[in-house]
Amino acid sequence: MVVPSSLKAFVALRYKQVGRLAFDLGAYAVLLFYDFLVFLNFSLFFQRDATATIYVTAAFTFILINIHFSRKDLAFLVHHVESYKIILSVEYLAILFPFIVTSLPGGYTYYWSFPILAALALPYYQPALKSGTMNAWLGFIPFSLFEWRGGLRKIYGPVALLYAGAWAGVMVPYLSILLLWLLTTVCLSFYDFNESISILTDKGGTAKYFLHQKIKLHLQWVMIFFLPIIALHLVFNPNNVWIVVTMVAGIVVLWVFAILAKYSHYVPEHQWIRQSNFTAVMALLAILPFAFVLPAGFAIYYYFKALKNLEVYFND
Repeated sequence: MVVPSSLKAFVALRYKQVGRLAFDLGAYAVLLFYDFLVFLNFSLFFQRDATATIYVTAAFTFILINIHFSRKDLAFLVHHVESYKIILSVEYLAILFPFIVTSLPGGYTYYWSFPILAALALPYYQPALKSGTMNAWLGFIPFSLFEWRGGLRKIYGPVALLYAGAWAGVMVPYLSILLLWLLTTVCLSFYDFNESISILTDKGGTAKYFLHQKIKLHLQWVMIFFLPIIALHLVFNPNNVWIVVTMVAGIVVLWVFAILAKYSHYVPEHQWIRQSNFTAVMALLAILPFAFVLPAGFAIYYYFKALKNLEVYFND
């Protein structure tokens, strides 16, 4: 069997991309692998119920559709790789495989037929997005949340999926809160890149005023999206209120920590990979009961460091 040279080149490219991504993510790669193992373990027990398995397969069908519609390399594959349909199907089946395996003990693996069919059929469809589609979707987010707008342009798929999952899982103890935590860890990457000085000092004031307003604005919007889910989760799971409160406190601390960490190392239009790695470690601690005390302590430290770091830009 002769393997096309274009296919060999693409496989080699994918291999290099995975290696480069793991290097760039640093500690985030460990965090994502840990999340993957936790999710697999949850899937193993969750899929022992027929209804739960249906929900899981429906979610993964949505995941595949979202991935296919948001691919930036689709046009390249179509025009340069002869066997692109096979490549896409293999990639999609690879995503499903671990979760199909974890469905075997429950005996409801046949429900995975539909996601498998989706993995085989999607490569034959080429979606076309209008250039203004993303701007329309982000229109409700104010420009002052430029980190969110920029971040959602890059990873709106996982964010939308996790948020929808949090709504869908309100009846399952702790599931919605864990998904909100995962959503928070994904969104922390929004704060990796530093804006220009003109954006930083646009509204004037002092560094202290800037930080207070920044944290206030971002937490307000976090609560707009998170509080309805948390409240509904507690309606269905009232006995878990105190554990949920501590978990939510950890999530809030994590948002504050990310903002303060960003400005404690602020350099105009610069990205801090090392800070991203440390934030990933703090993300793991934030969800553990009362372990959020450590991120909270670092947040206080970074608050004063950020004030000192920003003084030169605000002429305090």
